[in-house]
Amino acid sequence: DNICRVPAEAMPQLEKLARMAGYRFVLRENTPEKSVGQGSSLTVKMKWANVGVAKLYRTELHARFGLYDEALLAHDHELFQRFAEGGARFVHGGAMPQEIVVPVVTIRQLKGKGKQDTATKKVDVQILGVVHKITTPRYRFTLLQTEPVTDRVKPITLKVAVYEGSTPVTNIGTVTFDSDSQSIDERTKAVILTLEDRTFDKRTKYRLVLRDSETDIEQSSMEVTIDRTFSDDF
Repeated sequence: DNICRVPAEAMPQLEKLARMAGYRFVLRENTPEKSVGQGSSLTVKMKWANVGVAKLYRTELHARFGLYDEALLAHDHELFQRFAEGGARFVHGGAMPQEIVVPVVTIRQLKGKGKQDTATKKVDVQILGVVHKITTPRYRFTLLQTEPVTDRVKPITLKVAVYEGSTPVTNIGTVTFDSDSQSIDERTKAVILTLEDRTFDKRTKYRLVLRDSETDIEQSSMEVTIDRTFSDDF
């Protein structure tokens, strides 16, 4: 079925291999009697060789055709006989190319510019806005996937939260960026974070942090201010 996919330069080798598949008997010697009387039978001695890749199954066939070799004979005939005694009947047509050809894969490591051109990476995500001042319990951040997803630019799932040092002071939101659209609007997503119920100091440095959910590596961050001058109970 895949013969059409074989390169033209490889066809001669494939055709040669196909001719060898299965049994292929070749006459090696032909020695008739030097003389014979009228009405008598002519005896001819012939030597045949199986030059195909398939072996004969039973010992008597090897011996009958002069191909018996104790050192090379496999025990295929024993397996054949076990199947035959059980009532099975089958014919093995010989090895196909798929059974005897070992594919060879060559791997070449690219370097320099070639390596850069074929490298894969995850999409970059930016935090939109320059100044973020949180004055309410819930705050909306807008994030932009800077490029479409392609064969070499892979999606990314980010964990998003506001931190004081290494401690989150909001819930941790999860956002996946996997758009292959050329439209910036379609690659823009929002995440709403809720502050913990506690006191915040507007002079403290807080950071909005985006982390890769798979590796937990920080991808981007931005300083934010939390100024809760008026509480919900005021």
